[in-house]
Amino acid sequence: CDIAGIRAEKVSGYGRGFSYSTSKTKAENPKKSNHAWNAVEVNGTWYLVDATWDAGHVDTRRFEKDYSTGYLFLEPGDFIHTHFPEDPSWQLVDPPLSSEQFTALPYLRGEFFSYGLRLADPIQRVTRAGAGAAFRARLPKGTSLSSRLTGADGQVHDRRDLITLSGEEATVHLRFPRPGTYEVQLFVKDSNDPGALSYAAQFLFEADAGSSERFPTTYGIYSELRAELIAPLVRPHAGAGPVEFRIRVPGVHAV
Repeated sequence: CDIAGIRAEKVSGYGRGFSYSTSKTKAENPKKSNHAWNAVEVNGTWYLVDATWDAGHVDTRRFEKDYSTGYLFLEPGDFIHTHFPEDPSWQLVDPPLSSEQFTALPYLRGEFFSYGLRLADPIQRVTRAGAGAAFRARLPKGTSLSSRLTGADGQVHDRRDLITLSGEEATVHLRFPRPGTYEVQLFVKDSNDPGALSYAAQFLFEADAGSSERFPTTYGIYSELRAELIAPLVRPHAGAGPVEFRIRVPGVHAV
């Protein structure tokens, strides 16, 4: 930035980085700095940049180069979901968030915003629920989304989460097997990208009841074609009579 004649400032603070987890058993202290990033002024406007996180990621304690632009000029209102500066003025949001407001925010990574996702329902880092829950997010066309539900013991609960699509809106449906704490992770990528999905978001649910209902198994093509399962969403099915299946798959010749 100095060579290019761009004004830049180092910003110290707390970042929800490699070891972060939404689990409430791991207390979050945003007043304890553990990271640094930058603010740069371009054409009279200040922007936020995290060159460290865009350079790659840590895999089992080893750094892997993996260039991205998820934290390049991310909007301040989006950047604040993972970065809490010591100096509130570098939040670049008005009014600045308190530490309590920050810790209540859901864990939305740069990838969540760079792929154009936006939450359509107000949801915090920890949400209380019954035997099931659902929340909506804006999902632009050409983008694939998947989810994973995990218990407090780390067990992945298959067929307890399902994504349905309607236009440019995705609904994440959840069924919890028993009362307890559950973590939901979201993964995203371009539908035409043959590579792996990118980790985009994480939420915590406190369920006060359990359910025997399960969702059907879906495969990658379901997300890539933006298929929408309409009914039945869960099993076991009620009654012993015939079952009508309804699914919408836009743009295909046959199903």
